[in-house]
Amino acid sequence: MIELFSNSGFINGVIAVSIGFLVLVRNSKSVANRAFGMLALSISLWGFGYWQWLVSNSHASALFWVKLLTVGSTFIPFFFFYWIISLIDANKKYKKIIFVLFFITVALSVMLLITNLVVKEVGSKLEFPFWPIPGILYLPYIIFLYSGLISWALGILIKNYIYDLDEKRKSQARYIFWGSLIGFGGGATNFFLWYNVFIPPYVNFFVSIGLLLFGYAATKYQLFDTKVIATEFFAYLIWITVLVRLLLATTLKDRLIEAFILILVSIFGYLLIRSTRQEV
Repeated sequence: MIELFSNSGFINGVIAVSIGFLVLVRNSKSVANRAFGMLALSISLWGFGYWQWLVSNSHASALFWVKLLTVGSTFIPFFFFYWIISLIDANKKYKKIIFVLFFITVALSVMLLITNLVVKEVGSKLEFPFWPIPGILYLPYIIFLYSGLISWALGILIKNYIYDLDEKRKSQARYIFWGSLIGFGGGATNFFLWYNVFIPPYVNFFVSIGLLLFGYAATKYQLFDTKVIATEFFAYLIWITVLVRLLLATTLKDRLIEAFILILVSIFGYLLIRSTRQEV
């Protein structure tokens, strides 16, 4: 069972890096794309930290990775808020608020690393030998940053687009809204065990679904042809899937097979993308 949860963290990390890279490659000069890249980086830090925490076999190692993954999760709400503000081109309007939120996020991360106010300890819960035990600042993080800041960002997004006559921008907002409900909702299932509500995070992999919806929304509406975007997006999705299978393979035979498949789908994916671009 622990292997299932650790693999979900690894998959979330790989997809976060891949989607973040895809969006940045599209237009690295865009402030919104750079904000999305930082959001993806934060999610990948959380995902890879989550993976390493659950495969740890010592108390010290587990506590280190728990703190590192929590640093990633601390920055996720901030960069999500910053991404939304950048998408609607309201950076100047929220400039002071963004500065204050960044300062709070950095301060919380520093306290997390050098004190036990955010993460107190790790201990045995259900089948998990090193589940995190929250400090007194973890609940305020859940309420004000994870729940509050994400809800505020979505409220700003909806308010900005609800009267927008551009159907493409409305559609973009819908992708982000549903991606947020699925992704952040899946991630939030990890909070139950922190406070002794014995519900394991079975839908932790929903974070990846939310990321895919975010990535689609971030790339589809940047004046690129939809056919090209769709082709690239699903080619990258296939590559990511095969890469994850390769990295999770446990025998040499399986690794060689997955590596061969990865080479094949990479070649055919590249040819398909090139052909689609030429056709368009």
